[in-house]
Amino acid sequence: FANAVSFTPSLLTLVAPLAMVEGLGTVCHGNEIQQFGEDLSFHCFTPEITGQLSAMFAPLFDYQHWLGEMNKLTVFESLWTRYPSIGRHQYSCYANRGERWCLNCEKCFRYYVLYRLYGIPLETVEFNEEKFLSNLAQPSCSVLDELLDGEYRQDTYQVLLKKAVEQNKFEVEQFLAHCLRQAHRQQKRKQLKAALRPIVPPPILRLLRKVRT
Repeated sequence: FANAVSFTPSLLTLVAPLAMVEGLGTVCHGNEIQQFGEDLSFHCFTPEITGQLSAMFAPLFDYQHWLGEMNKLTVFESLWTRYPSIGRHQYSCYANRGERWCLNCEKCFRYYVLYRLYGIPLETVEFNEEKFLSNLAQPSCSVLDELLDGEYRQDTYQVLLKKAVEQNKFEVEQFLAHCLRQAHRQQKRKQLKAALRPIVPPPILRLLRKVRT
């Protein structure tokens, strides 16, 4: 349920009534962190909108977001360097069905890079590297298409690439740089196809597809 809808409205609808019943006056919601370069919280709600939502659900509810100046990577780095045992409990895959990681989505890709960057043993988080890399190599894999989907992801991977260089993590740098180059090439091919589709007759397009295969 939590992975299928925005966190802020769902958590407010759950936590606000409980806070009223239990007489709690303050709740600190750890998901209220910044996106890159935006005045937005974790799931695209400003602190003002979050406050308005909480007031609607519970007038006596004081909703606080103390992590508002941090971004996801800062939180990840702080938690993992200070509390490495957290790996037993952490995952961040939206598409998993019955398993901890689906090993075939952009979130799995991002966390794989993070774990490699900070030297976290993949068995700690039950991440199957062999299966993940096998999925990534499949022609039908759509993960690379998602790496450049929006400014947030583009900024995220540029920051990760910079950190890999600064920390002399050569293998991580090479892996991420290679994947980003592939993503750029795929993006350009899609743009070219979109530009040609209105002006190239369908029989020619079908012939080109046959030639490629």
